Amino acid sequence: MKTRIFTFAPGRVPRGLIPAARDILARCGIMAYPTDTVYGLGCDSLSQAAVRKIYDLKKRLPSKPSPVLVADLDMVRCLALELPPCFDILSAEFWPGPLTLVLRVREGFPAEVLGPNRTLGVRLPDIPWIRELAGRLGAPLLATSANISGEKEIADPAEVIAAFGEKVDLIIDGGPSPGGMPSTVVDLTSGEPRILRQGSISGQRILESITGRKRRARIT
Repeated sequence: MKTRIFTFAPGRVPRGLIPAARDILARCGIMAYPTDTVYGLGCDSLSQAAVRKIYDLKKRLPSKPSPVLVADLDMVRCLALELPPCFDILSAEFWPGPLTLVLRVREGFPAEVLGPNRTLGVRLPDIPWIRELAGRLGAPLLATSANISGEKEIADPAEVIAAFGEKVDLIIDGGPSPGGMPSTVVDLTSGEPRILRQGSISGQRILESITGRKRRARIT
């Protein structure tokens, strides 16, 4: 299939993008797309064939899990085995936004995207068209940076096209991505939330949100 390219100015998503992207991803296609930090590679995260295409393209080890982007809270409730009370607190305060929550999930996800004990990083992005696409597809979107593993991340769409133009089914050119800090990652699968990565949201804010008082963040 010839690579299809959609180009648009920030905030002006062209008519036809969502249905076209949905059709491509539903056929195990893969895409490069702008996020709120750098460009990413994405697919239907429930499709083992599509996930393996991206891992092969990135030369990413199968032992390295990847997070997913969801359409809404209902999608999270469908995929999660359990949601601790602090999930409601954190999602209400920081979603949509740069917070990835690690949850135990139901069967159906390829092994590549999962961490130990069927855990998965989940985020509700602050980009409406990505949320809409996940909703139309009916599945979370794989979210991994558009680069070869170990190489620098890419924020310029021209570099994305040069690197992946013949290797992906869809490129969504939304102009340069802003770069900046990655999402904060919090593990909710044990008794106490654990901050796995400090990012745009400080660990102190996370713990204050949960406890309602200042507390030193436990960082692993």
